[in-house]
Amino acid sequence: MATPEQGSLFDVVIWRDAYVAVGQASVQSQYVGAAFVSADGVHWERTAAFSVSPGRLVVTNTRLIALGVRADDPRGTRTSVVAWTSRDGRAWQPEAGLAISDASITQAVARGDTVVAVGSNAGGAPAMWRSVDSGAWQRVPPPSSNIVLRSVVTVTDGFLAAGRDGEPDQSSGGVGTPGVGRPAAWWSADGLTWSPVQVEGAPAAGAQLLEILRIATGYVALGSDATNPSENPRSPQLWVSADAHDWRLVGPPPHWPGALKSNGKQAIILGVARASDGTTTTAAWVSVDGRQWSQLSFGGDLVSVPVPVSEAGGRQPNFDRFFAEPNGILVLGQQRGDLSTWFAEAVVH
Repeated sequence: MATPEQGSLFDVVIWRDAYVAVGQASVQSQYVGAAFVSADGVHWERTAAFSVSPGRLVVTNTRLIALGVRADDPRGTRTSVVAWTSRDGRAWQPEAGLAISDASITQAVARGDTVVAVGSNAGGAPAMWRSVDSGAWQRVPPPSSNIVLRSVVTVTDGFLAAGRDGEPDQSSGGVGTPGVGRPAAWWSADGLTWSPVQVEGAPAAGAQLLEILRIATGYVALGSDATNPSENPRSPQLWVSADAHDWRLVGPPPHWPGALKSNGKQAIILGVARASDGTTTTAAWVSVDGRQWSQLSFGGDLVSVPVPVSEAGGRQPNFDRFFAEPNGILVLGQQRGDLSTWFAEAVVH
């Protein structure tokens, strides 16, 4: 199903038995920030237009918060955070108290009515913020000056930030060089005071935890590391933890390349299944512990997701991102040049 007005969804959440998304849409031949709602994950309606395309949605006890980053100069070297709030997912209001000048937010999460965000300040250094009941942001000192912050999530007893304990990545002439460090994570009960947790791993160029997901047995994390000098230090790796305080390295994920998400109980990899005749299909694998994986069978319309017909060209499936929800999988991608969405119920073999 094509999204309205050539819409593209950047983040999707469940709110009051419906799906709410933010992204962008083409309005009067110009792309603007937009909010969407859907009852089934397939048929979408645009409900609002914004001056900036929000990239994140945060769900608190009482409202939704959409966060975007605005370029403050033609080159985009100076940015500010802008925000909108909604109580029903349809009507949105600007929230000046959640705006931040000379900063960029990469991820934000809520636990109750406490919101924690990670990003960078005007100089590009790691930065953290905290807001209570949609009040003004409070700047929080990062756990260390020698860290890289990639994401933040809620856990049973607080918040967990993930990244690298070490050097930042460098870029020169359009070529990036990964910083050297160890995969790392930091815990906080309230989003104000942070302390490191145990993460198994070795120092390497590009080593880091990228994202952490909740599963039935605890948590699974995706990142990169090099415990063996012969391995590519930037290859993807998985970690698992029962309590979010002690992380054990599992190894590379199966059936890669792809993307990893969670519906709160299962981790799901969406990628490519290759047949003996060289044809490929979109496929997914699920795990409740991050170690053992089973292939999913699909019901619904995900069987129509376009995929390459042969491995020879080295092309990947035409999906841009996906979201794992309690009822199935929402896939965003391309179909005959149009931005489209698919929703499928998923069942373990």
